[in-house]
Amino acid sequence: MYAGTRSLILLLGLLAWLLCACSTALAPTVDAAGAADTAPDSAAPIGPAPDQPGPFLVGTRAFYWVDTARNRKVPTQVWYPCQAGGQPVQYLELLQGKALADAPVNAAAGTRPIVLFSHGFQGINAQSFTIVEHIASHGYVVVAPNHEGNTFFDFDAKDQDIAQVSLQRPKDIAFALAQVQQEADLQPVLDATRIAMTGHSFGGWTALVVAGAVGDADAAKAACAAGAPSQIMCKYIAFFDTGAKLSLQPPLPGLRCAVMYTPGGFSSLGDAGLAQVGVPGLVFGGTLDDMTSLAAEITPIYAALPEPKALAVIQHANHHSFTDICSLPIAGGTALKPYCGTPGVLPAAEVAHVAASLTVAWLRRWLQDDKAMTAWLDAVAVQQRLGNLTFSTKGL
Repeated sequence: MYAGTRSLILLLGLLAWLLCACSTALAPTVDAAGAADTAPDSAAPIGPAPDQPGPFLVGTRAFYWVDTARNRKVPTQVWYPCQAGGQPVQYLELLQGKALADAPVNAAAGTRPIVLFSHGFQGINAQSFTIVEHIASHGYVVVAPNHEGNTFFDFDAKDQDIAQVSLQRPKDIAFALAQVQQEADLQPVLDATRIAMTGHSFGGWTALVVAGAVGDADAAKAACAAGAPSQIMCKYIAFFDTGAKLSLQPPLPGLRCAVMYTPGGFSSLGDAGLAQVGVPGLVFGGTLDDMTSLAAEITPIYAALPEPKALAVIQHANHHSFTDICSLPIAGGTALKPYCGTPGVLPAAEVAHVAASLTVAWLRRWLQDDKAMTAWLDAVAVQQRLGNLTFSTKGL
């Protein structure tokens, strides 16, 4: 979610959701003890197909953490393999999910890879819970912080404030990762040697920086001044200090791959900055996305990333198709129509299914060395299996 999305519009959507008690979460998962997830030499898959619900029951908890070194609040939602118990969660007491709130940790699942998620502009950490719950059902611990100053609740943030938040977003991710490892009852299911970074929109930009991209303030200002097609970050770049370099230091240890849903801000990173990404990246775009369009943002970002990499362009998906806001019954009405009511837009549940399935395959390929996923990610096979998209890879 970038600046084109207004908080009032999100508020209307959330209230409507409460009234209709609607959820598009994927089918509930069943409990499992959690077998070893090391891929055998035969390249047999290590679990259910990525486009099917995973074998783990999913629990979720909300944590309120404060980074005293930065005087910054970092509230974080965590999803994890759990035992039966508890009721399905209501995120923010409004959004109905299927993960079990505060359910006991399933220590028998063994240590599991960690997936970090960064929300979009004026989003929330649970904004894409349909995708996230599916990922967690396959045995991943998902850690999603709120980025203070750029959430659903930050109605009056100025451009200068957003510029400062952009510098803090990658640090929020690193802090949340460090904090979750301090939670004693979650430690039995955490494997900090296998980490993935994901994010939507501004969160996709954040994911690129966490994955190693380096922004050069002077080069970015020059690109914006020259009228680069990628303008979405330009009004924030204007507030960056001359000579400033944007990167996450030190890099996250254990980071092995990244997934970006409709990322933007190509001009703030450029070819040279994106070439510094050090892990395999999967990029998503939508043909009806007019915020981070294919021409201005998605295609240039993908082209600049080093191999191995993959690009999934979902037909008839728009910018918010990768969140749960467009599943609302009023999504085609007056308030949300500019964002979710595009004529011919694909139902949000279908977009979530494609995005979540490919994400799980990508995670299993790079976090768990599931050799069967190389064949599963074959471009022709993906298009036949999932439809409604164009999928391409390089270097797999």
